[in-house]
Amino acid sequence: MIQIIDNPILLYQIIDLAKEIPDTPIDVLENMLLKGIGSKDARIVVDKKDDIVRGFIFGSIERFQGEDVVFVQSCYVRPEAAHTFHDLVANVNAWAKERFIKSIICMTQRPEAFARKYKFTILTHVVKREVT
Repeated sequence: MIQIIDNPILLYQIIDLAKEIPDTPIDVLENMLLKGIGSKDARIVVDKKDDIVRGFIFGSIERFQGEDVVFVQSCYVRPEAAHTFHDLVANVNAWAKERFIKSIICMTQRPEAFARKYKFTILTHVVKREVT
């Protein structure tokens, strides 16, 4: 069942899922999720079955190239529930449409999969350098 989160009851289940994402700063994500709960500029959506969170997507409205976009801050779905990711993206898409936002931006280490499976287009590459 797809559910929009508007209270912190499921936060720890979401954090447990996020621990599966490599290189995710859990303390930072937890703080962002807490601020996002109930915010009109953020949306946290989960897939639940038998009171267990199997996947989540967390998006917030940000500025990108001069426009408001929904930026997917974090998302993860357990492999056995991978089919539900379409529903999570659809929920965020509907929210963006309600807000008259034209784009959803997501950084991923698997851009080809997102392009093929979820109809994203590969827009740019992100590079990172440590400050020395």
